[in-house]
Amino acid sequence: MYLEKILSKKHFIFFPLLISIILHWNVFSLDLIGFHVWRQTQTETVTRNFAVNNNSILNPKVNNLLFEKGIQKIEFPLMQCCFAKIH
Repeated sequence: MYLEKILSKKHFIFFPLLISIILHWNVFSLDLIGFHVWRQTQTETVTRNFAVNNNSILNPKVNNLLFEKGIQKIEFPLMQCCFAKIH
């Protein structure tokens, strides 16, 4: 009976959210580290440079002086170009 109330449509969204918050509570105070954070930052940099500087999908620019003219071709930046259009 009690389990049916928890799994009802009204509580279905809040129960997984609550469990996730409880299980990740000790992580919230830590700094952001790791490969994925670096990669997300690089993706956002390419998106912002598309929006501000140029929108040439063949020349994705990053804010890094190691690359000639800031162009770093790792992947085809279709998603970044589409997000730049929204910006």
